[in-house]
Amino acid sequence: MNIILGMHFWKTVSIWNGKFLKSPVESYVVCRSIKHFCQSARPGIDMSSFPLRSLSSNPANAQFDWTSLFTPENKKKAIKLLENDRDTVALTFSQKKAAVLVPLCYDIHGRPSLLYNLRSHNLSKHKGEISFPGGTIDPEDNDDPITAALRETEEELGIPRSCVDIWTTLRGFPTVSTNLGVLPVVGFIQDRLDPSLLEINPDEVDHAFTVPIEFLCNSSNWADAAPPGKRFRDFKMPKYMNLSVVSKISGEVVDLWGLTSYITHLTLTALVPPAHYGRVVQHFPLASVRNAMDNPKDLAKL
Repeated sequence: MNIILGMHFWKTVSIWNGKFLKSPVESYVVCRSIKHFCQSARPGIDMSSFPLRSLSSNPANAQFDWTSLFTPENKKKAIKLLENDRDTVALTFSQKKAAVLVPLCYDIHGRPSLLYNLRSHNLSKHKGEISFPGGTIDPEDNDDPITAALRETEEELGIPRSCVDIWTTLRGFPTVSTNLGVLPVVGFIQDRLDPSLLEINPDEVDHAFTVPIEFLCNSSNWADAAPPGKRFRDFKMPKYMNLSVVSKISGEVVDLWGLTSYITHLTLTALVPPAHYGRVVQHFPLASVRNAMDNPKDLAKL
């Protein structure tokens, strides 16, 4: 079910850690130091709603402290794993390069989440699909994926660069349909994030929404998807379902798949202990990352 986060939503009472938050300022803060993020919500922005009750089919996940994912200790561990994976794969690209931001954040309920875009139908490619904010690396970026990812995020969503704490860059991903080498950048957006307050660029983004990491780690929300066309009909890619994301243009329910799902999977594998995210994806081995997650000796060798 989708919730329209409009002006009427300010009148609701949020509950977090047993406290009633009656103030909009308490409930909806994106970046306190940025004035335009404190403006009232704009009506008509859709985002997925996820209940405050447990989002996990695994009883162990229901008992896990998901807020521990963004602690300094887990951040350091995840960065080490992702950089080891990046340096081991060490892909180089001769084609044009692009960068995307993988935005870690707390949602409006304080749950560790990821921020996604639903791409506008005005775009020539991948219209109406779920993606991370990003785009091609322009000359002004000086061939720096971090600079490009932050610039594109600010252009698409209005999130100032000063609000993003960069963690690291991931392995590069080649694309077939756009002939780009995509370089993901993991960053943490400070404070709780309410997508309805973002200054969306409608030419590029239909709307933005957050998904709790706990939800993405629930195996009942996983599936395998075949890429479109006959060329890769025997190949299966990861898909994340049940997001309740609906395109305002086509009215269709949209799943998370393709390149964005691979980047999501890699990020989750390094961020979440294997006992709580054990997904294995065809043709995408991450054994070195997974084995080191709970083995201090392996992690120390990286």
